[in-house]
Amino acid sequence: MSLSVTPGPLSLAIIMSIVLTPNLVREALPVGSTEQEVKSYLVEIAGTYQFVTRETDPVMVPAYPWQDTDVGYYVAGIEKVRSRWWLPSFGGIMRVRVGISSDGQVTQVDITGARTGFP
Repeated sequence: MSLSVTPGPLSLAIIMSIVLTPNLVREALPVGSTEQEVKSYLVEIAGTYQFVTRETDPVMVPAYPWQDTDVGYYVAGIEKVRSRWWLPSFGGIMRVRVGISSDGQVTQVDITGARTGFP
């Protein structure tokens, strides 16, 4: 006799959420990492990313903290983020912005988060 369990909507939502903390991102992308490492990591955790230059920087709150050496930054939004595996995400979103210098190295990692659902 085998027991088969079909995931319901709640268990599927928990399984599909990502456990990710700002420290995990900073550890994965330390200052000095290469641009290729940034691209690979952002595709892995977010699926997509965008490169923003000083000329194309949109007005966001909080604003990106430009450093003199930054030529641009990569930005990705990760949805359904949880800080613990057992916490529901409640629509958690983490925005990761990674500064890139003219020689293609990480200068800083800026992370902001938001909750878009209950509570």
